[in-house]
Amino acid sequence: MRPRVTEHSALVAIVLGLALLCSTGAQAREPSHVLIVREGPSKRDPLLAETYLRVASELRSAGFDVGERTARRDDDPRAEVEAEAPSPRPSAAAGERRTPRAFVATILIRRTPLGTDIWIADHVTHKTVLRKIEGQDDPATLAMRVLELMRASLIEPFAMESQSADPPPDDVAHFVQSAPIPPTAPEGDTNASVDERPAPRVFLDVGLGLLWSGPDLGLAVAPTVSLAFPIAGPFRLGVFAMAPAFGATVRAAQGVAHLRQELGLAELTWSPRLGAVAWLQPRAAAGLGVYHLRVDGDAREPYRDGHDATWAFLTSLSAGGSLALSRTARIALDGRLLMGFPRPVVRFVSEDVGSALRPSLAITTALEVDL
Repeated sequence: MRPRVTEHSALVAIVLGLALLCSTGAQAREPSHVLIVREGPSKRDPLLAETYLRVASELRSAGFDVGERTARRDDDPRAEVEAEAPSPRPSAAAGERRTPRAFVATILIRRTPLGTDIWIADHVTHKTVLRKIEGQDDPATLAMRVLELMRASLIEPFAMESQSADPPPDDVAHFVQSAPIPPTAPEGDTNASVDERPAPRVFLDVGLGLLWSGPDLGLAVAPTVSLAFPIAGPFRLGVFAMAPAFGATVRAAQGVAHLRQELGLAELTWSPRLGAVAWLQPRAAAGLGVYHLRVDGDAREPYRDGHDATWAFLTSLSAGGSLALSRTARIALDGRLLMGFPRPVVRFVSEDVGSALRPSLAITTALEVDL
């Protein structure tokens, strides 16, 4: 008796065959691999820990296989990420035919005194890219920057007119095309990098200061203003003015002298950013300038009123810091030690009754904004 194949049996066979084919195709696709390199236990940072968690979650959602390991060295982050570039290897069990797993990128985030460095070794384009971020971002923003930089590097094979002999895996293509394309990394060898730095800025400080010119002259109050320009890294070059300072007086048997003081400085300032304490920014400066002293005397009989003025060469050393109010505004507090040559002296008739800049001390507080 010969078996009969019914239409129902044929339909079942076709469905089973299609299911087997789809299952085989799914098994043949291995997710691309991304490696995250974490800092060692001695440098664990809560902000970076959350950032790595967010990056890994986003990459897994995009279909990548994400691995992690601890950094082996601290002195060379480029070598740290470029060391992880093995040749593609199959990860299937024995007897199964699968496409080798592609190792697409190694990611390392490192905090520095000036901000945050993002290193990505792109094993598809064989480049290493770097983005420097001044200051400190929240974990969500920092994770977004990592993913943007990774997309910017991986977009290159898709942007080229001629197709590569070994096109990137499908999950890489989906990841690159799943978000707006940021600016691409520059073409070149494996030393190419992307360095994100803010455009040159101007720092404007407007505030109020106290000028103490010694026990003879006492305290004076004056408005202050300064303007500084970044020149290299944490260094700024600017000018500082404190004028006019009123309130200092000198009293003697011959009468009373009312003093008005002005000073101006050209200063070189060092103001590093603290990665772990972004809201606090210390600074120190050295300056050269001029000092002006005007004296208006109210004399007692038999003496007569008098007026005079003098100038002096001025040097200063200062230290202080600022507290962040927002990304572009801070409250600053500084102390300046002032020395003058020659030292101005207040004299009644032939008697020296007071002198300034021996040394003098200026305490200033100001609102600092980025323009």
